Amino acid sequence: ASFAGSLSYAGSSNTGSVVQSERRVNLIAYAVDVSAGRSFSAQAQLIDVLNGAALVGSTVTFTFQGTTITRLTDGVGVATAAFTAPLTVGDYQYVATFPGDANYSATSGTGTVHSKLRPTSLTPFGVTVPAQDPFGASARLLDGDTSGAVAGRTIEFYFQGVTQTA
Repeated sequence: ASFAGSLSYAGSSNTGSVVQSERRVNLIAYAVDVSAGRSFSAQAQLIDVLNGAALVGSTVTFTFQGTTITRLTDGVGVATAAFTAPLTVGDYQYVATFPGDANYSATSGTGTVHSKLRPTSLTPFGVTVPAQDPFGASARLLDGDTSGAVAGRTIEFYFQGVTQTA
């Protein structure tokens, strides 16, 4: 900086330093509901704290159940990574991490993965038999997400107070 001087004061100059610090950001990791064993998208949005702007083209690393995937944020600051939910029902956590760069500070966020029971569809097959004759009952059990057959599961049949399993 310099002062040229005036009629009453002599001119002077000196130097100073400007220290630029990294801007703060928020990384918002979103919760996910998914059927056990199915794939899901973990998503995290990177936002500039000062002005609320999305950070576009920034690196975000996701970690879930020992698997790490790195992705770039899109036009609205969202990065997305695909994982598979555990086969056991329950709540799990994934971590999204932004390592920081020349302008923005590092940060991380944690999202919850709610692994829920897989839906099923049970269709018993009707039978026509003469009164008092024995009959066999059968049914088809399908996975509600994939419509594929679910094998190896026990089905209970109820008829006139009697329960049979197959």
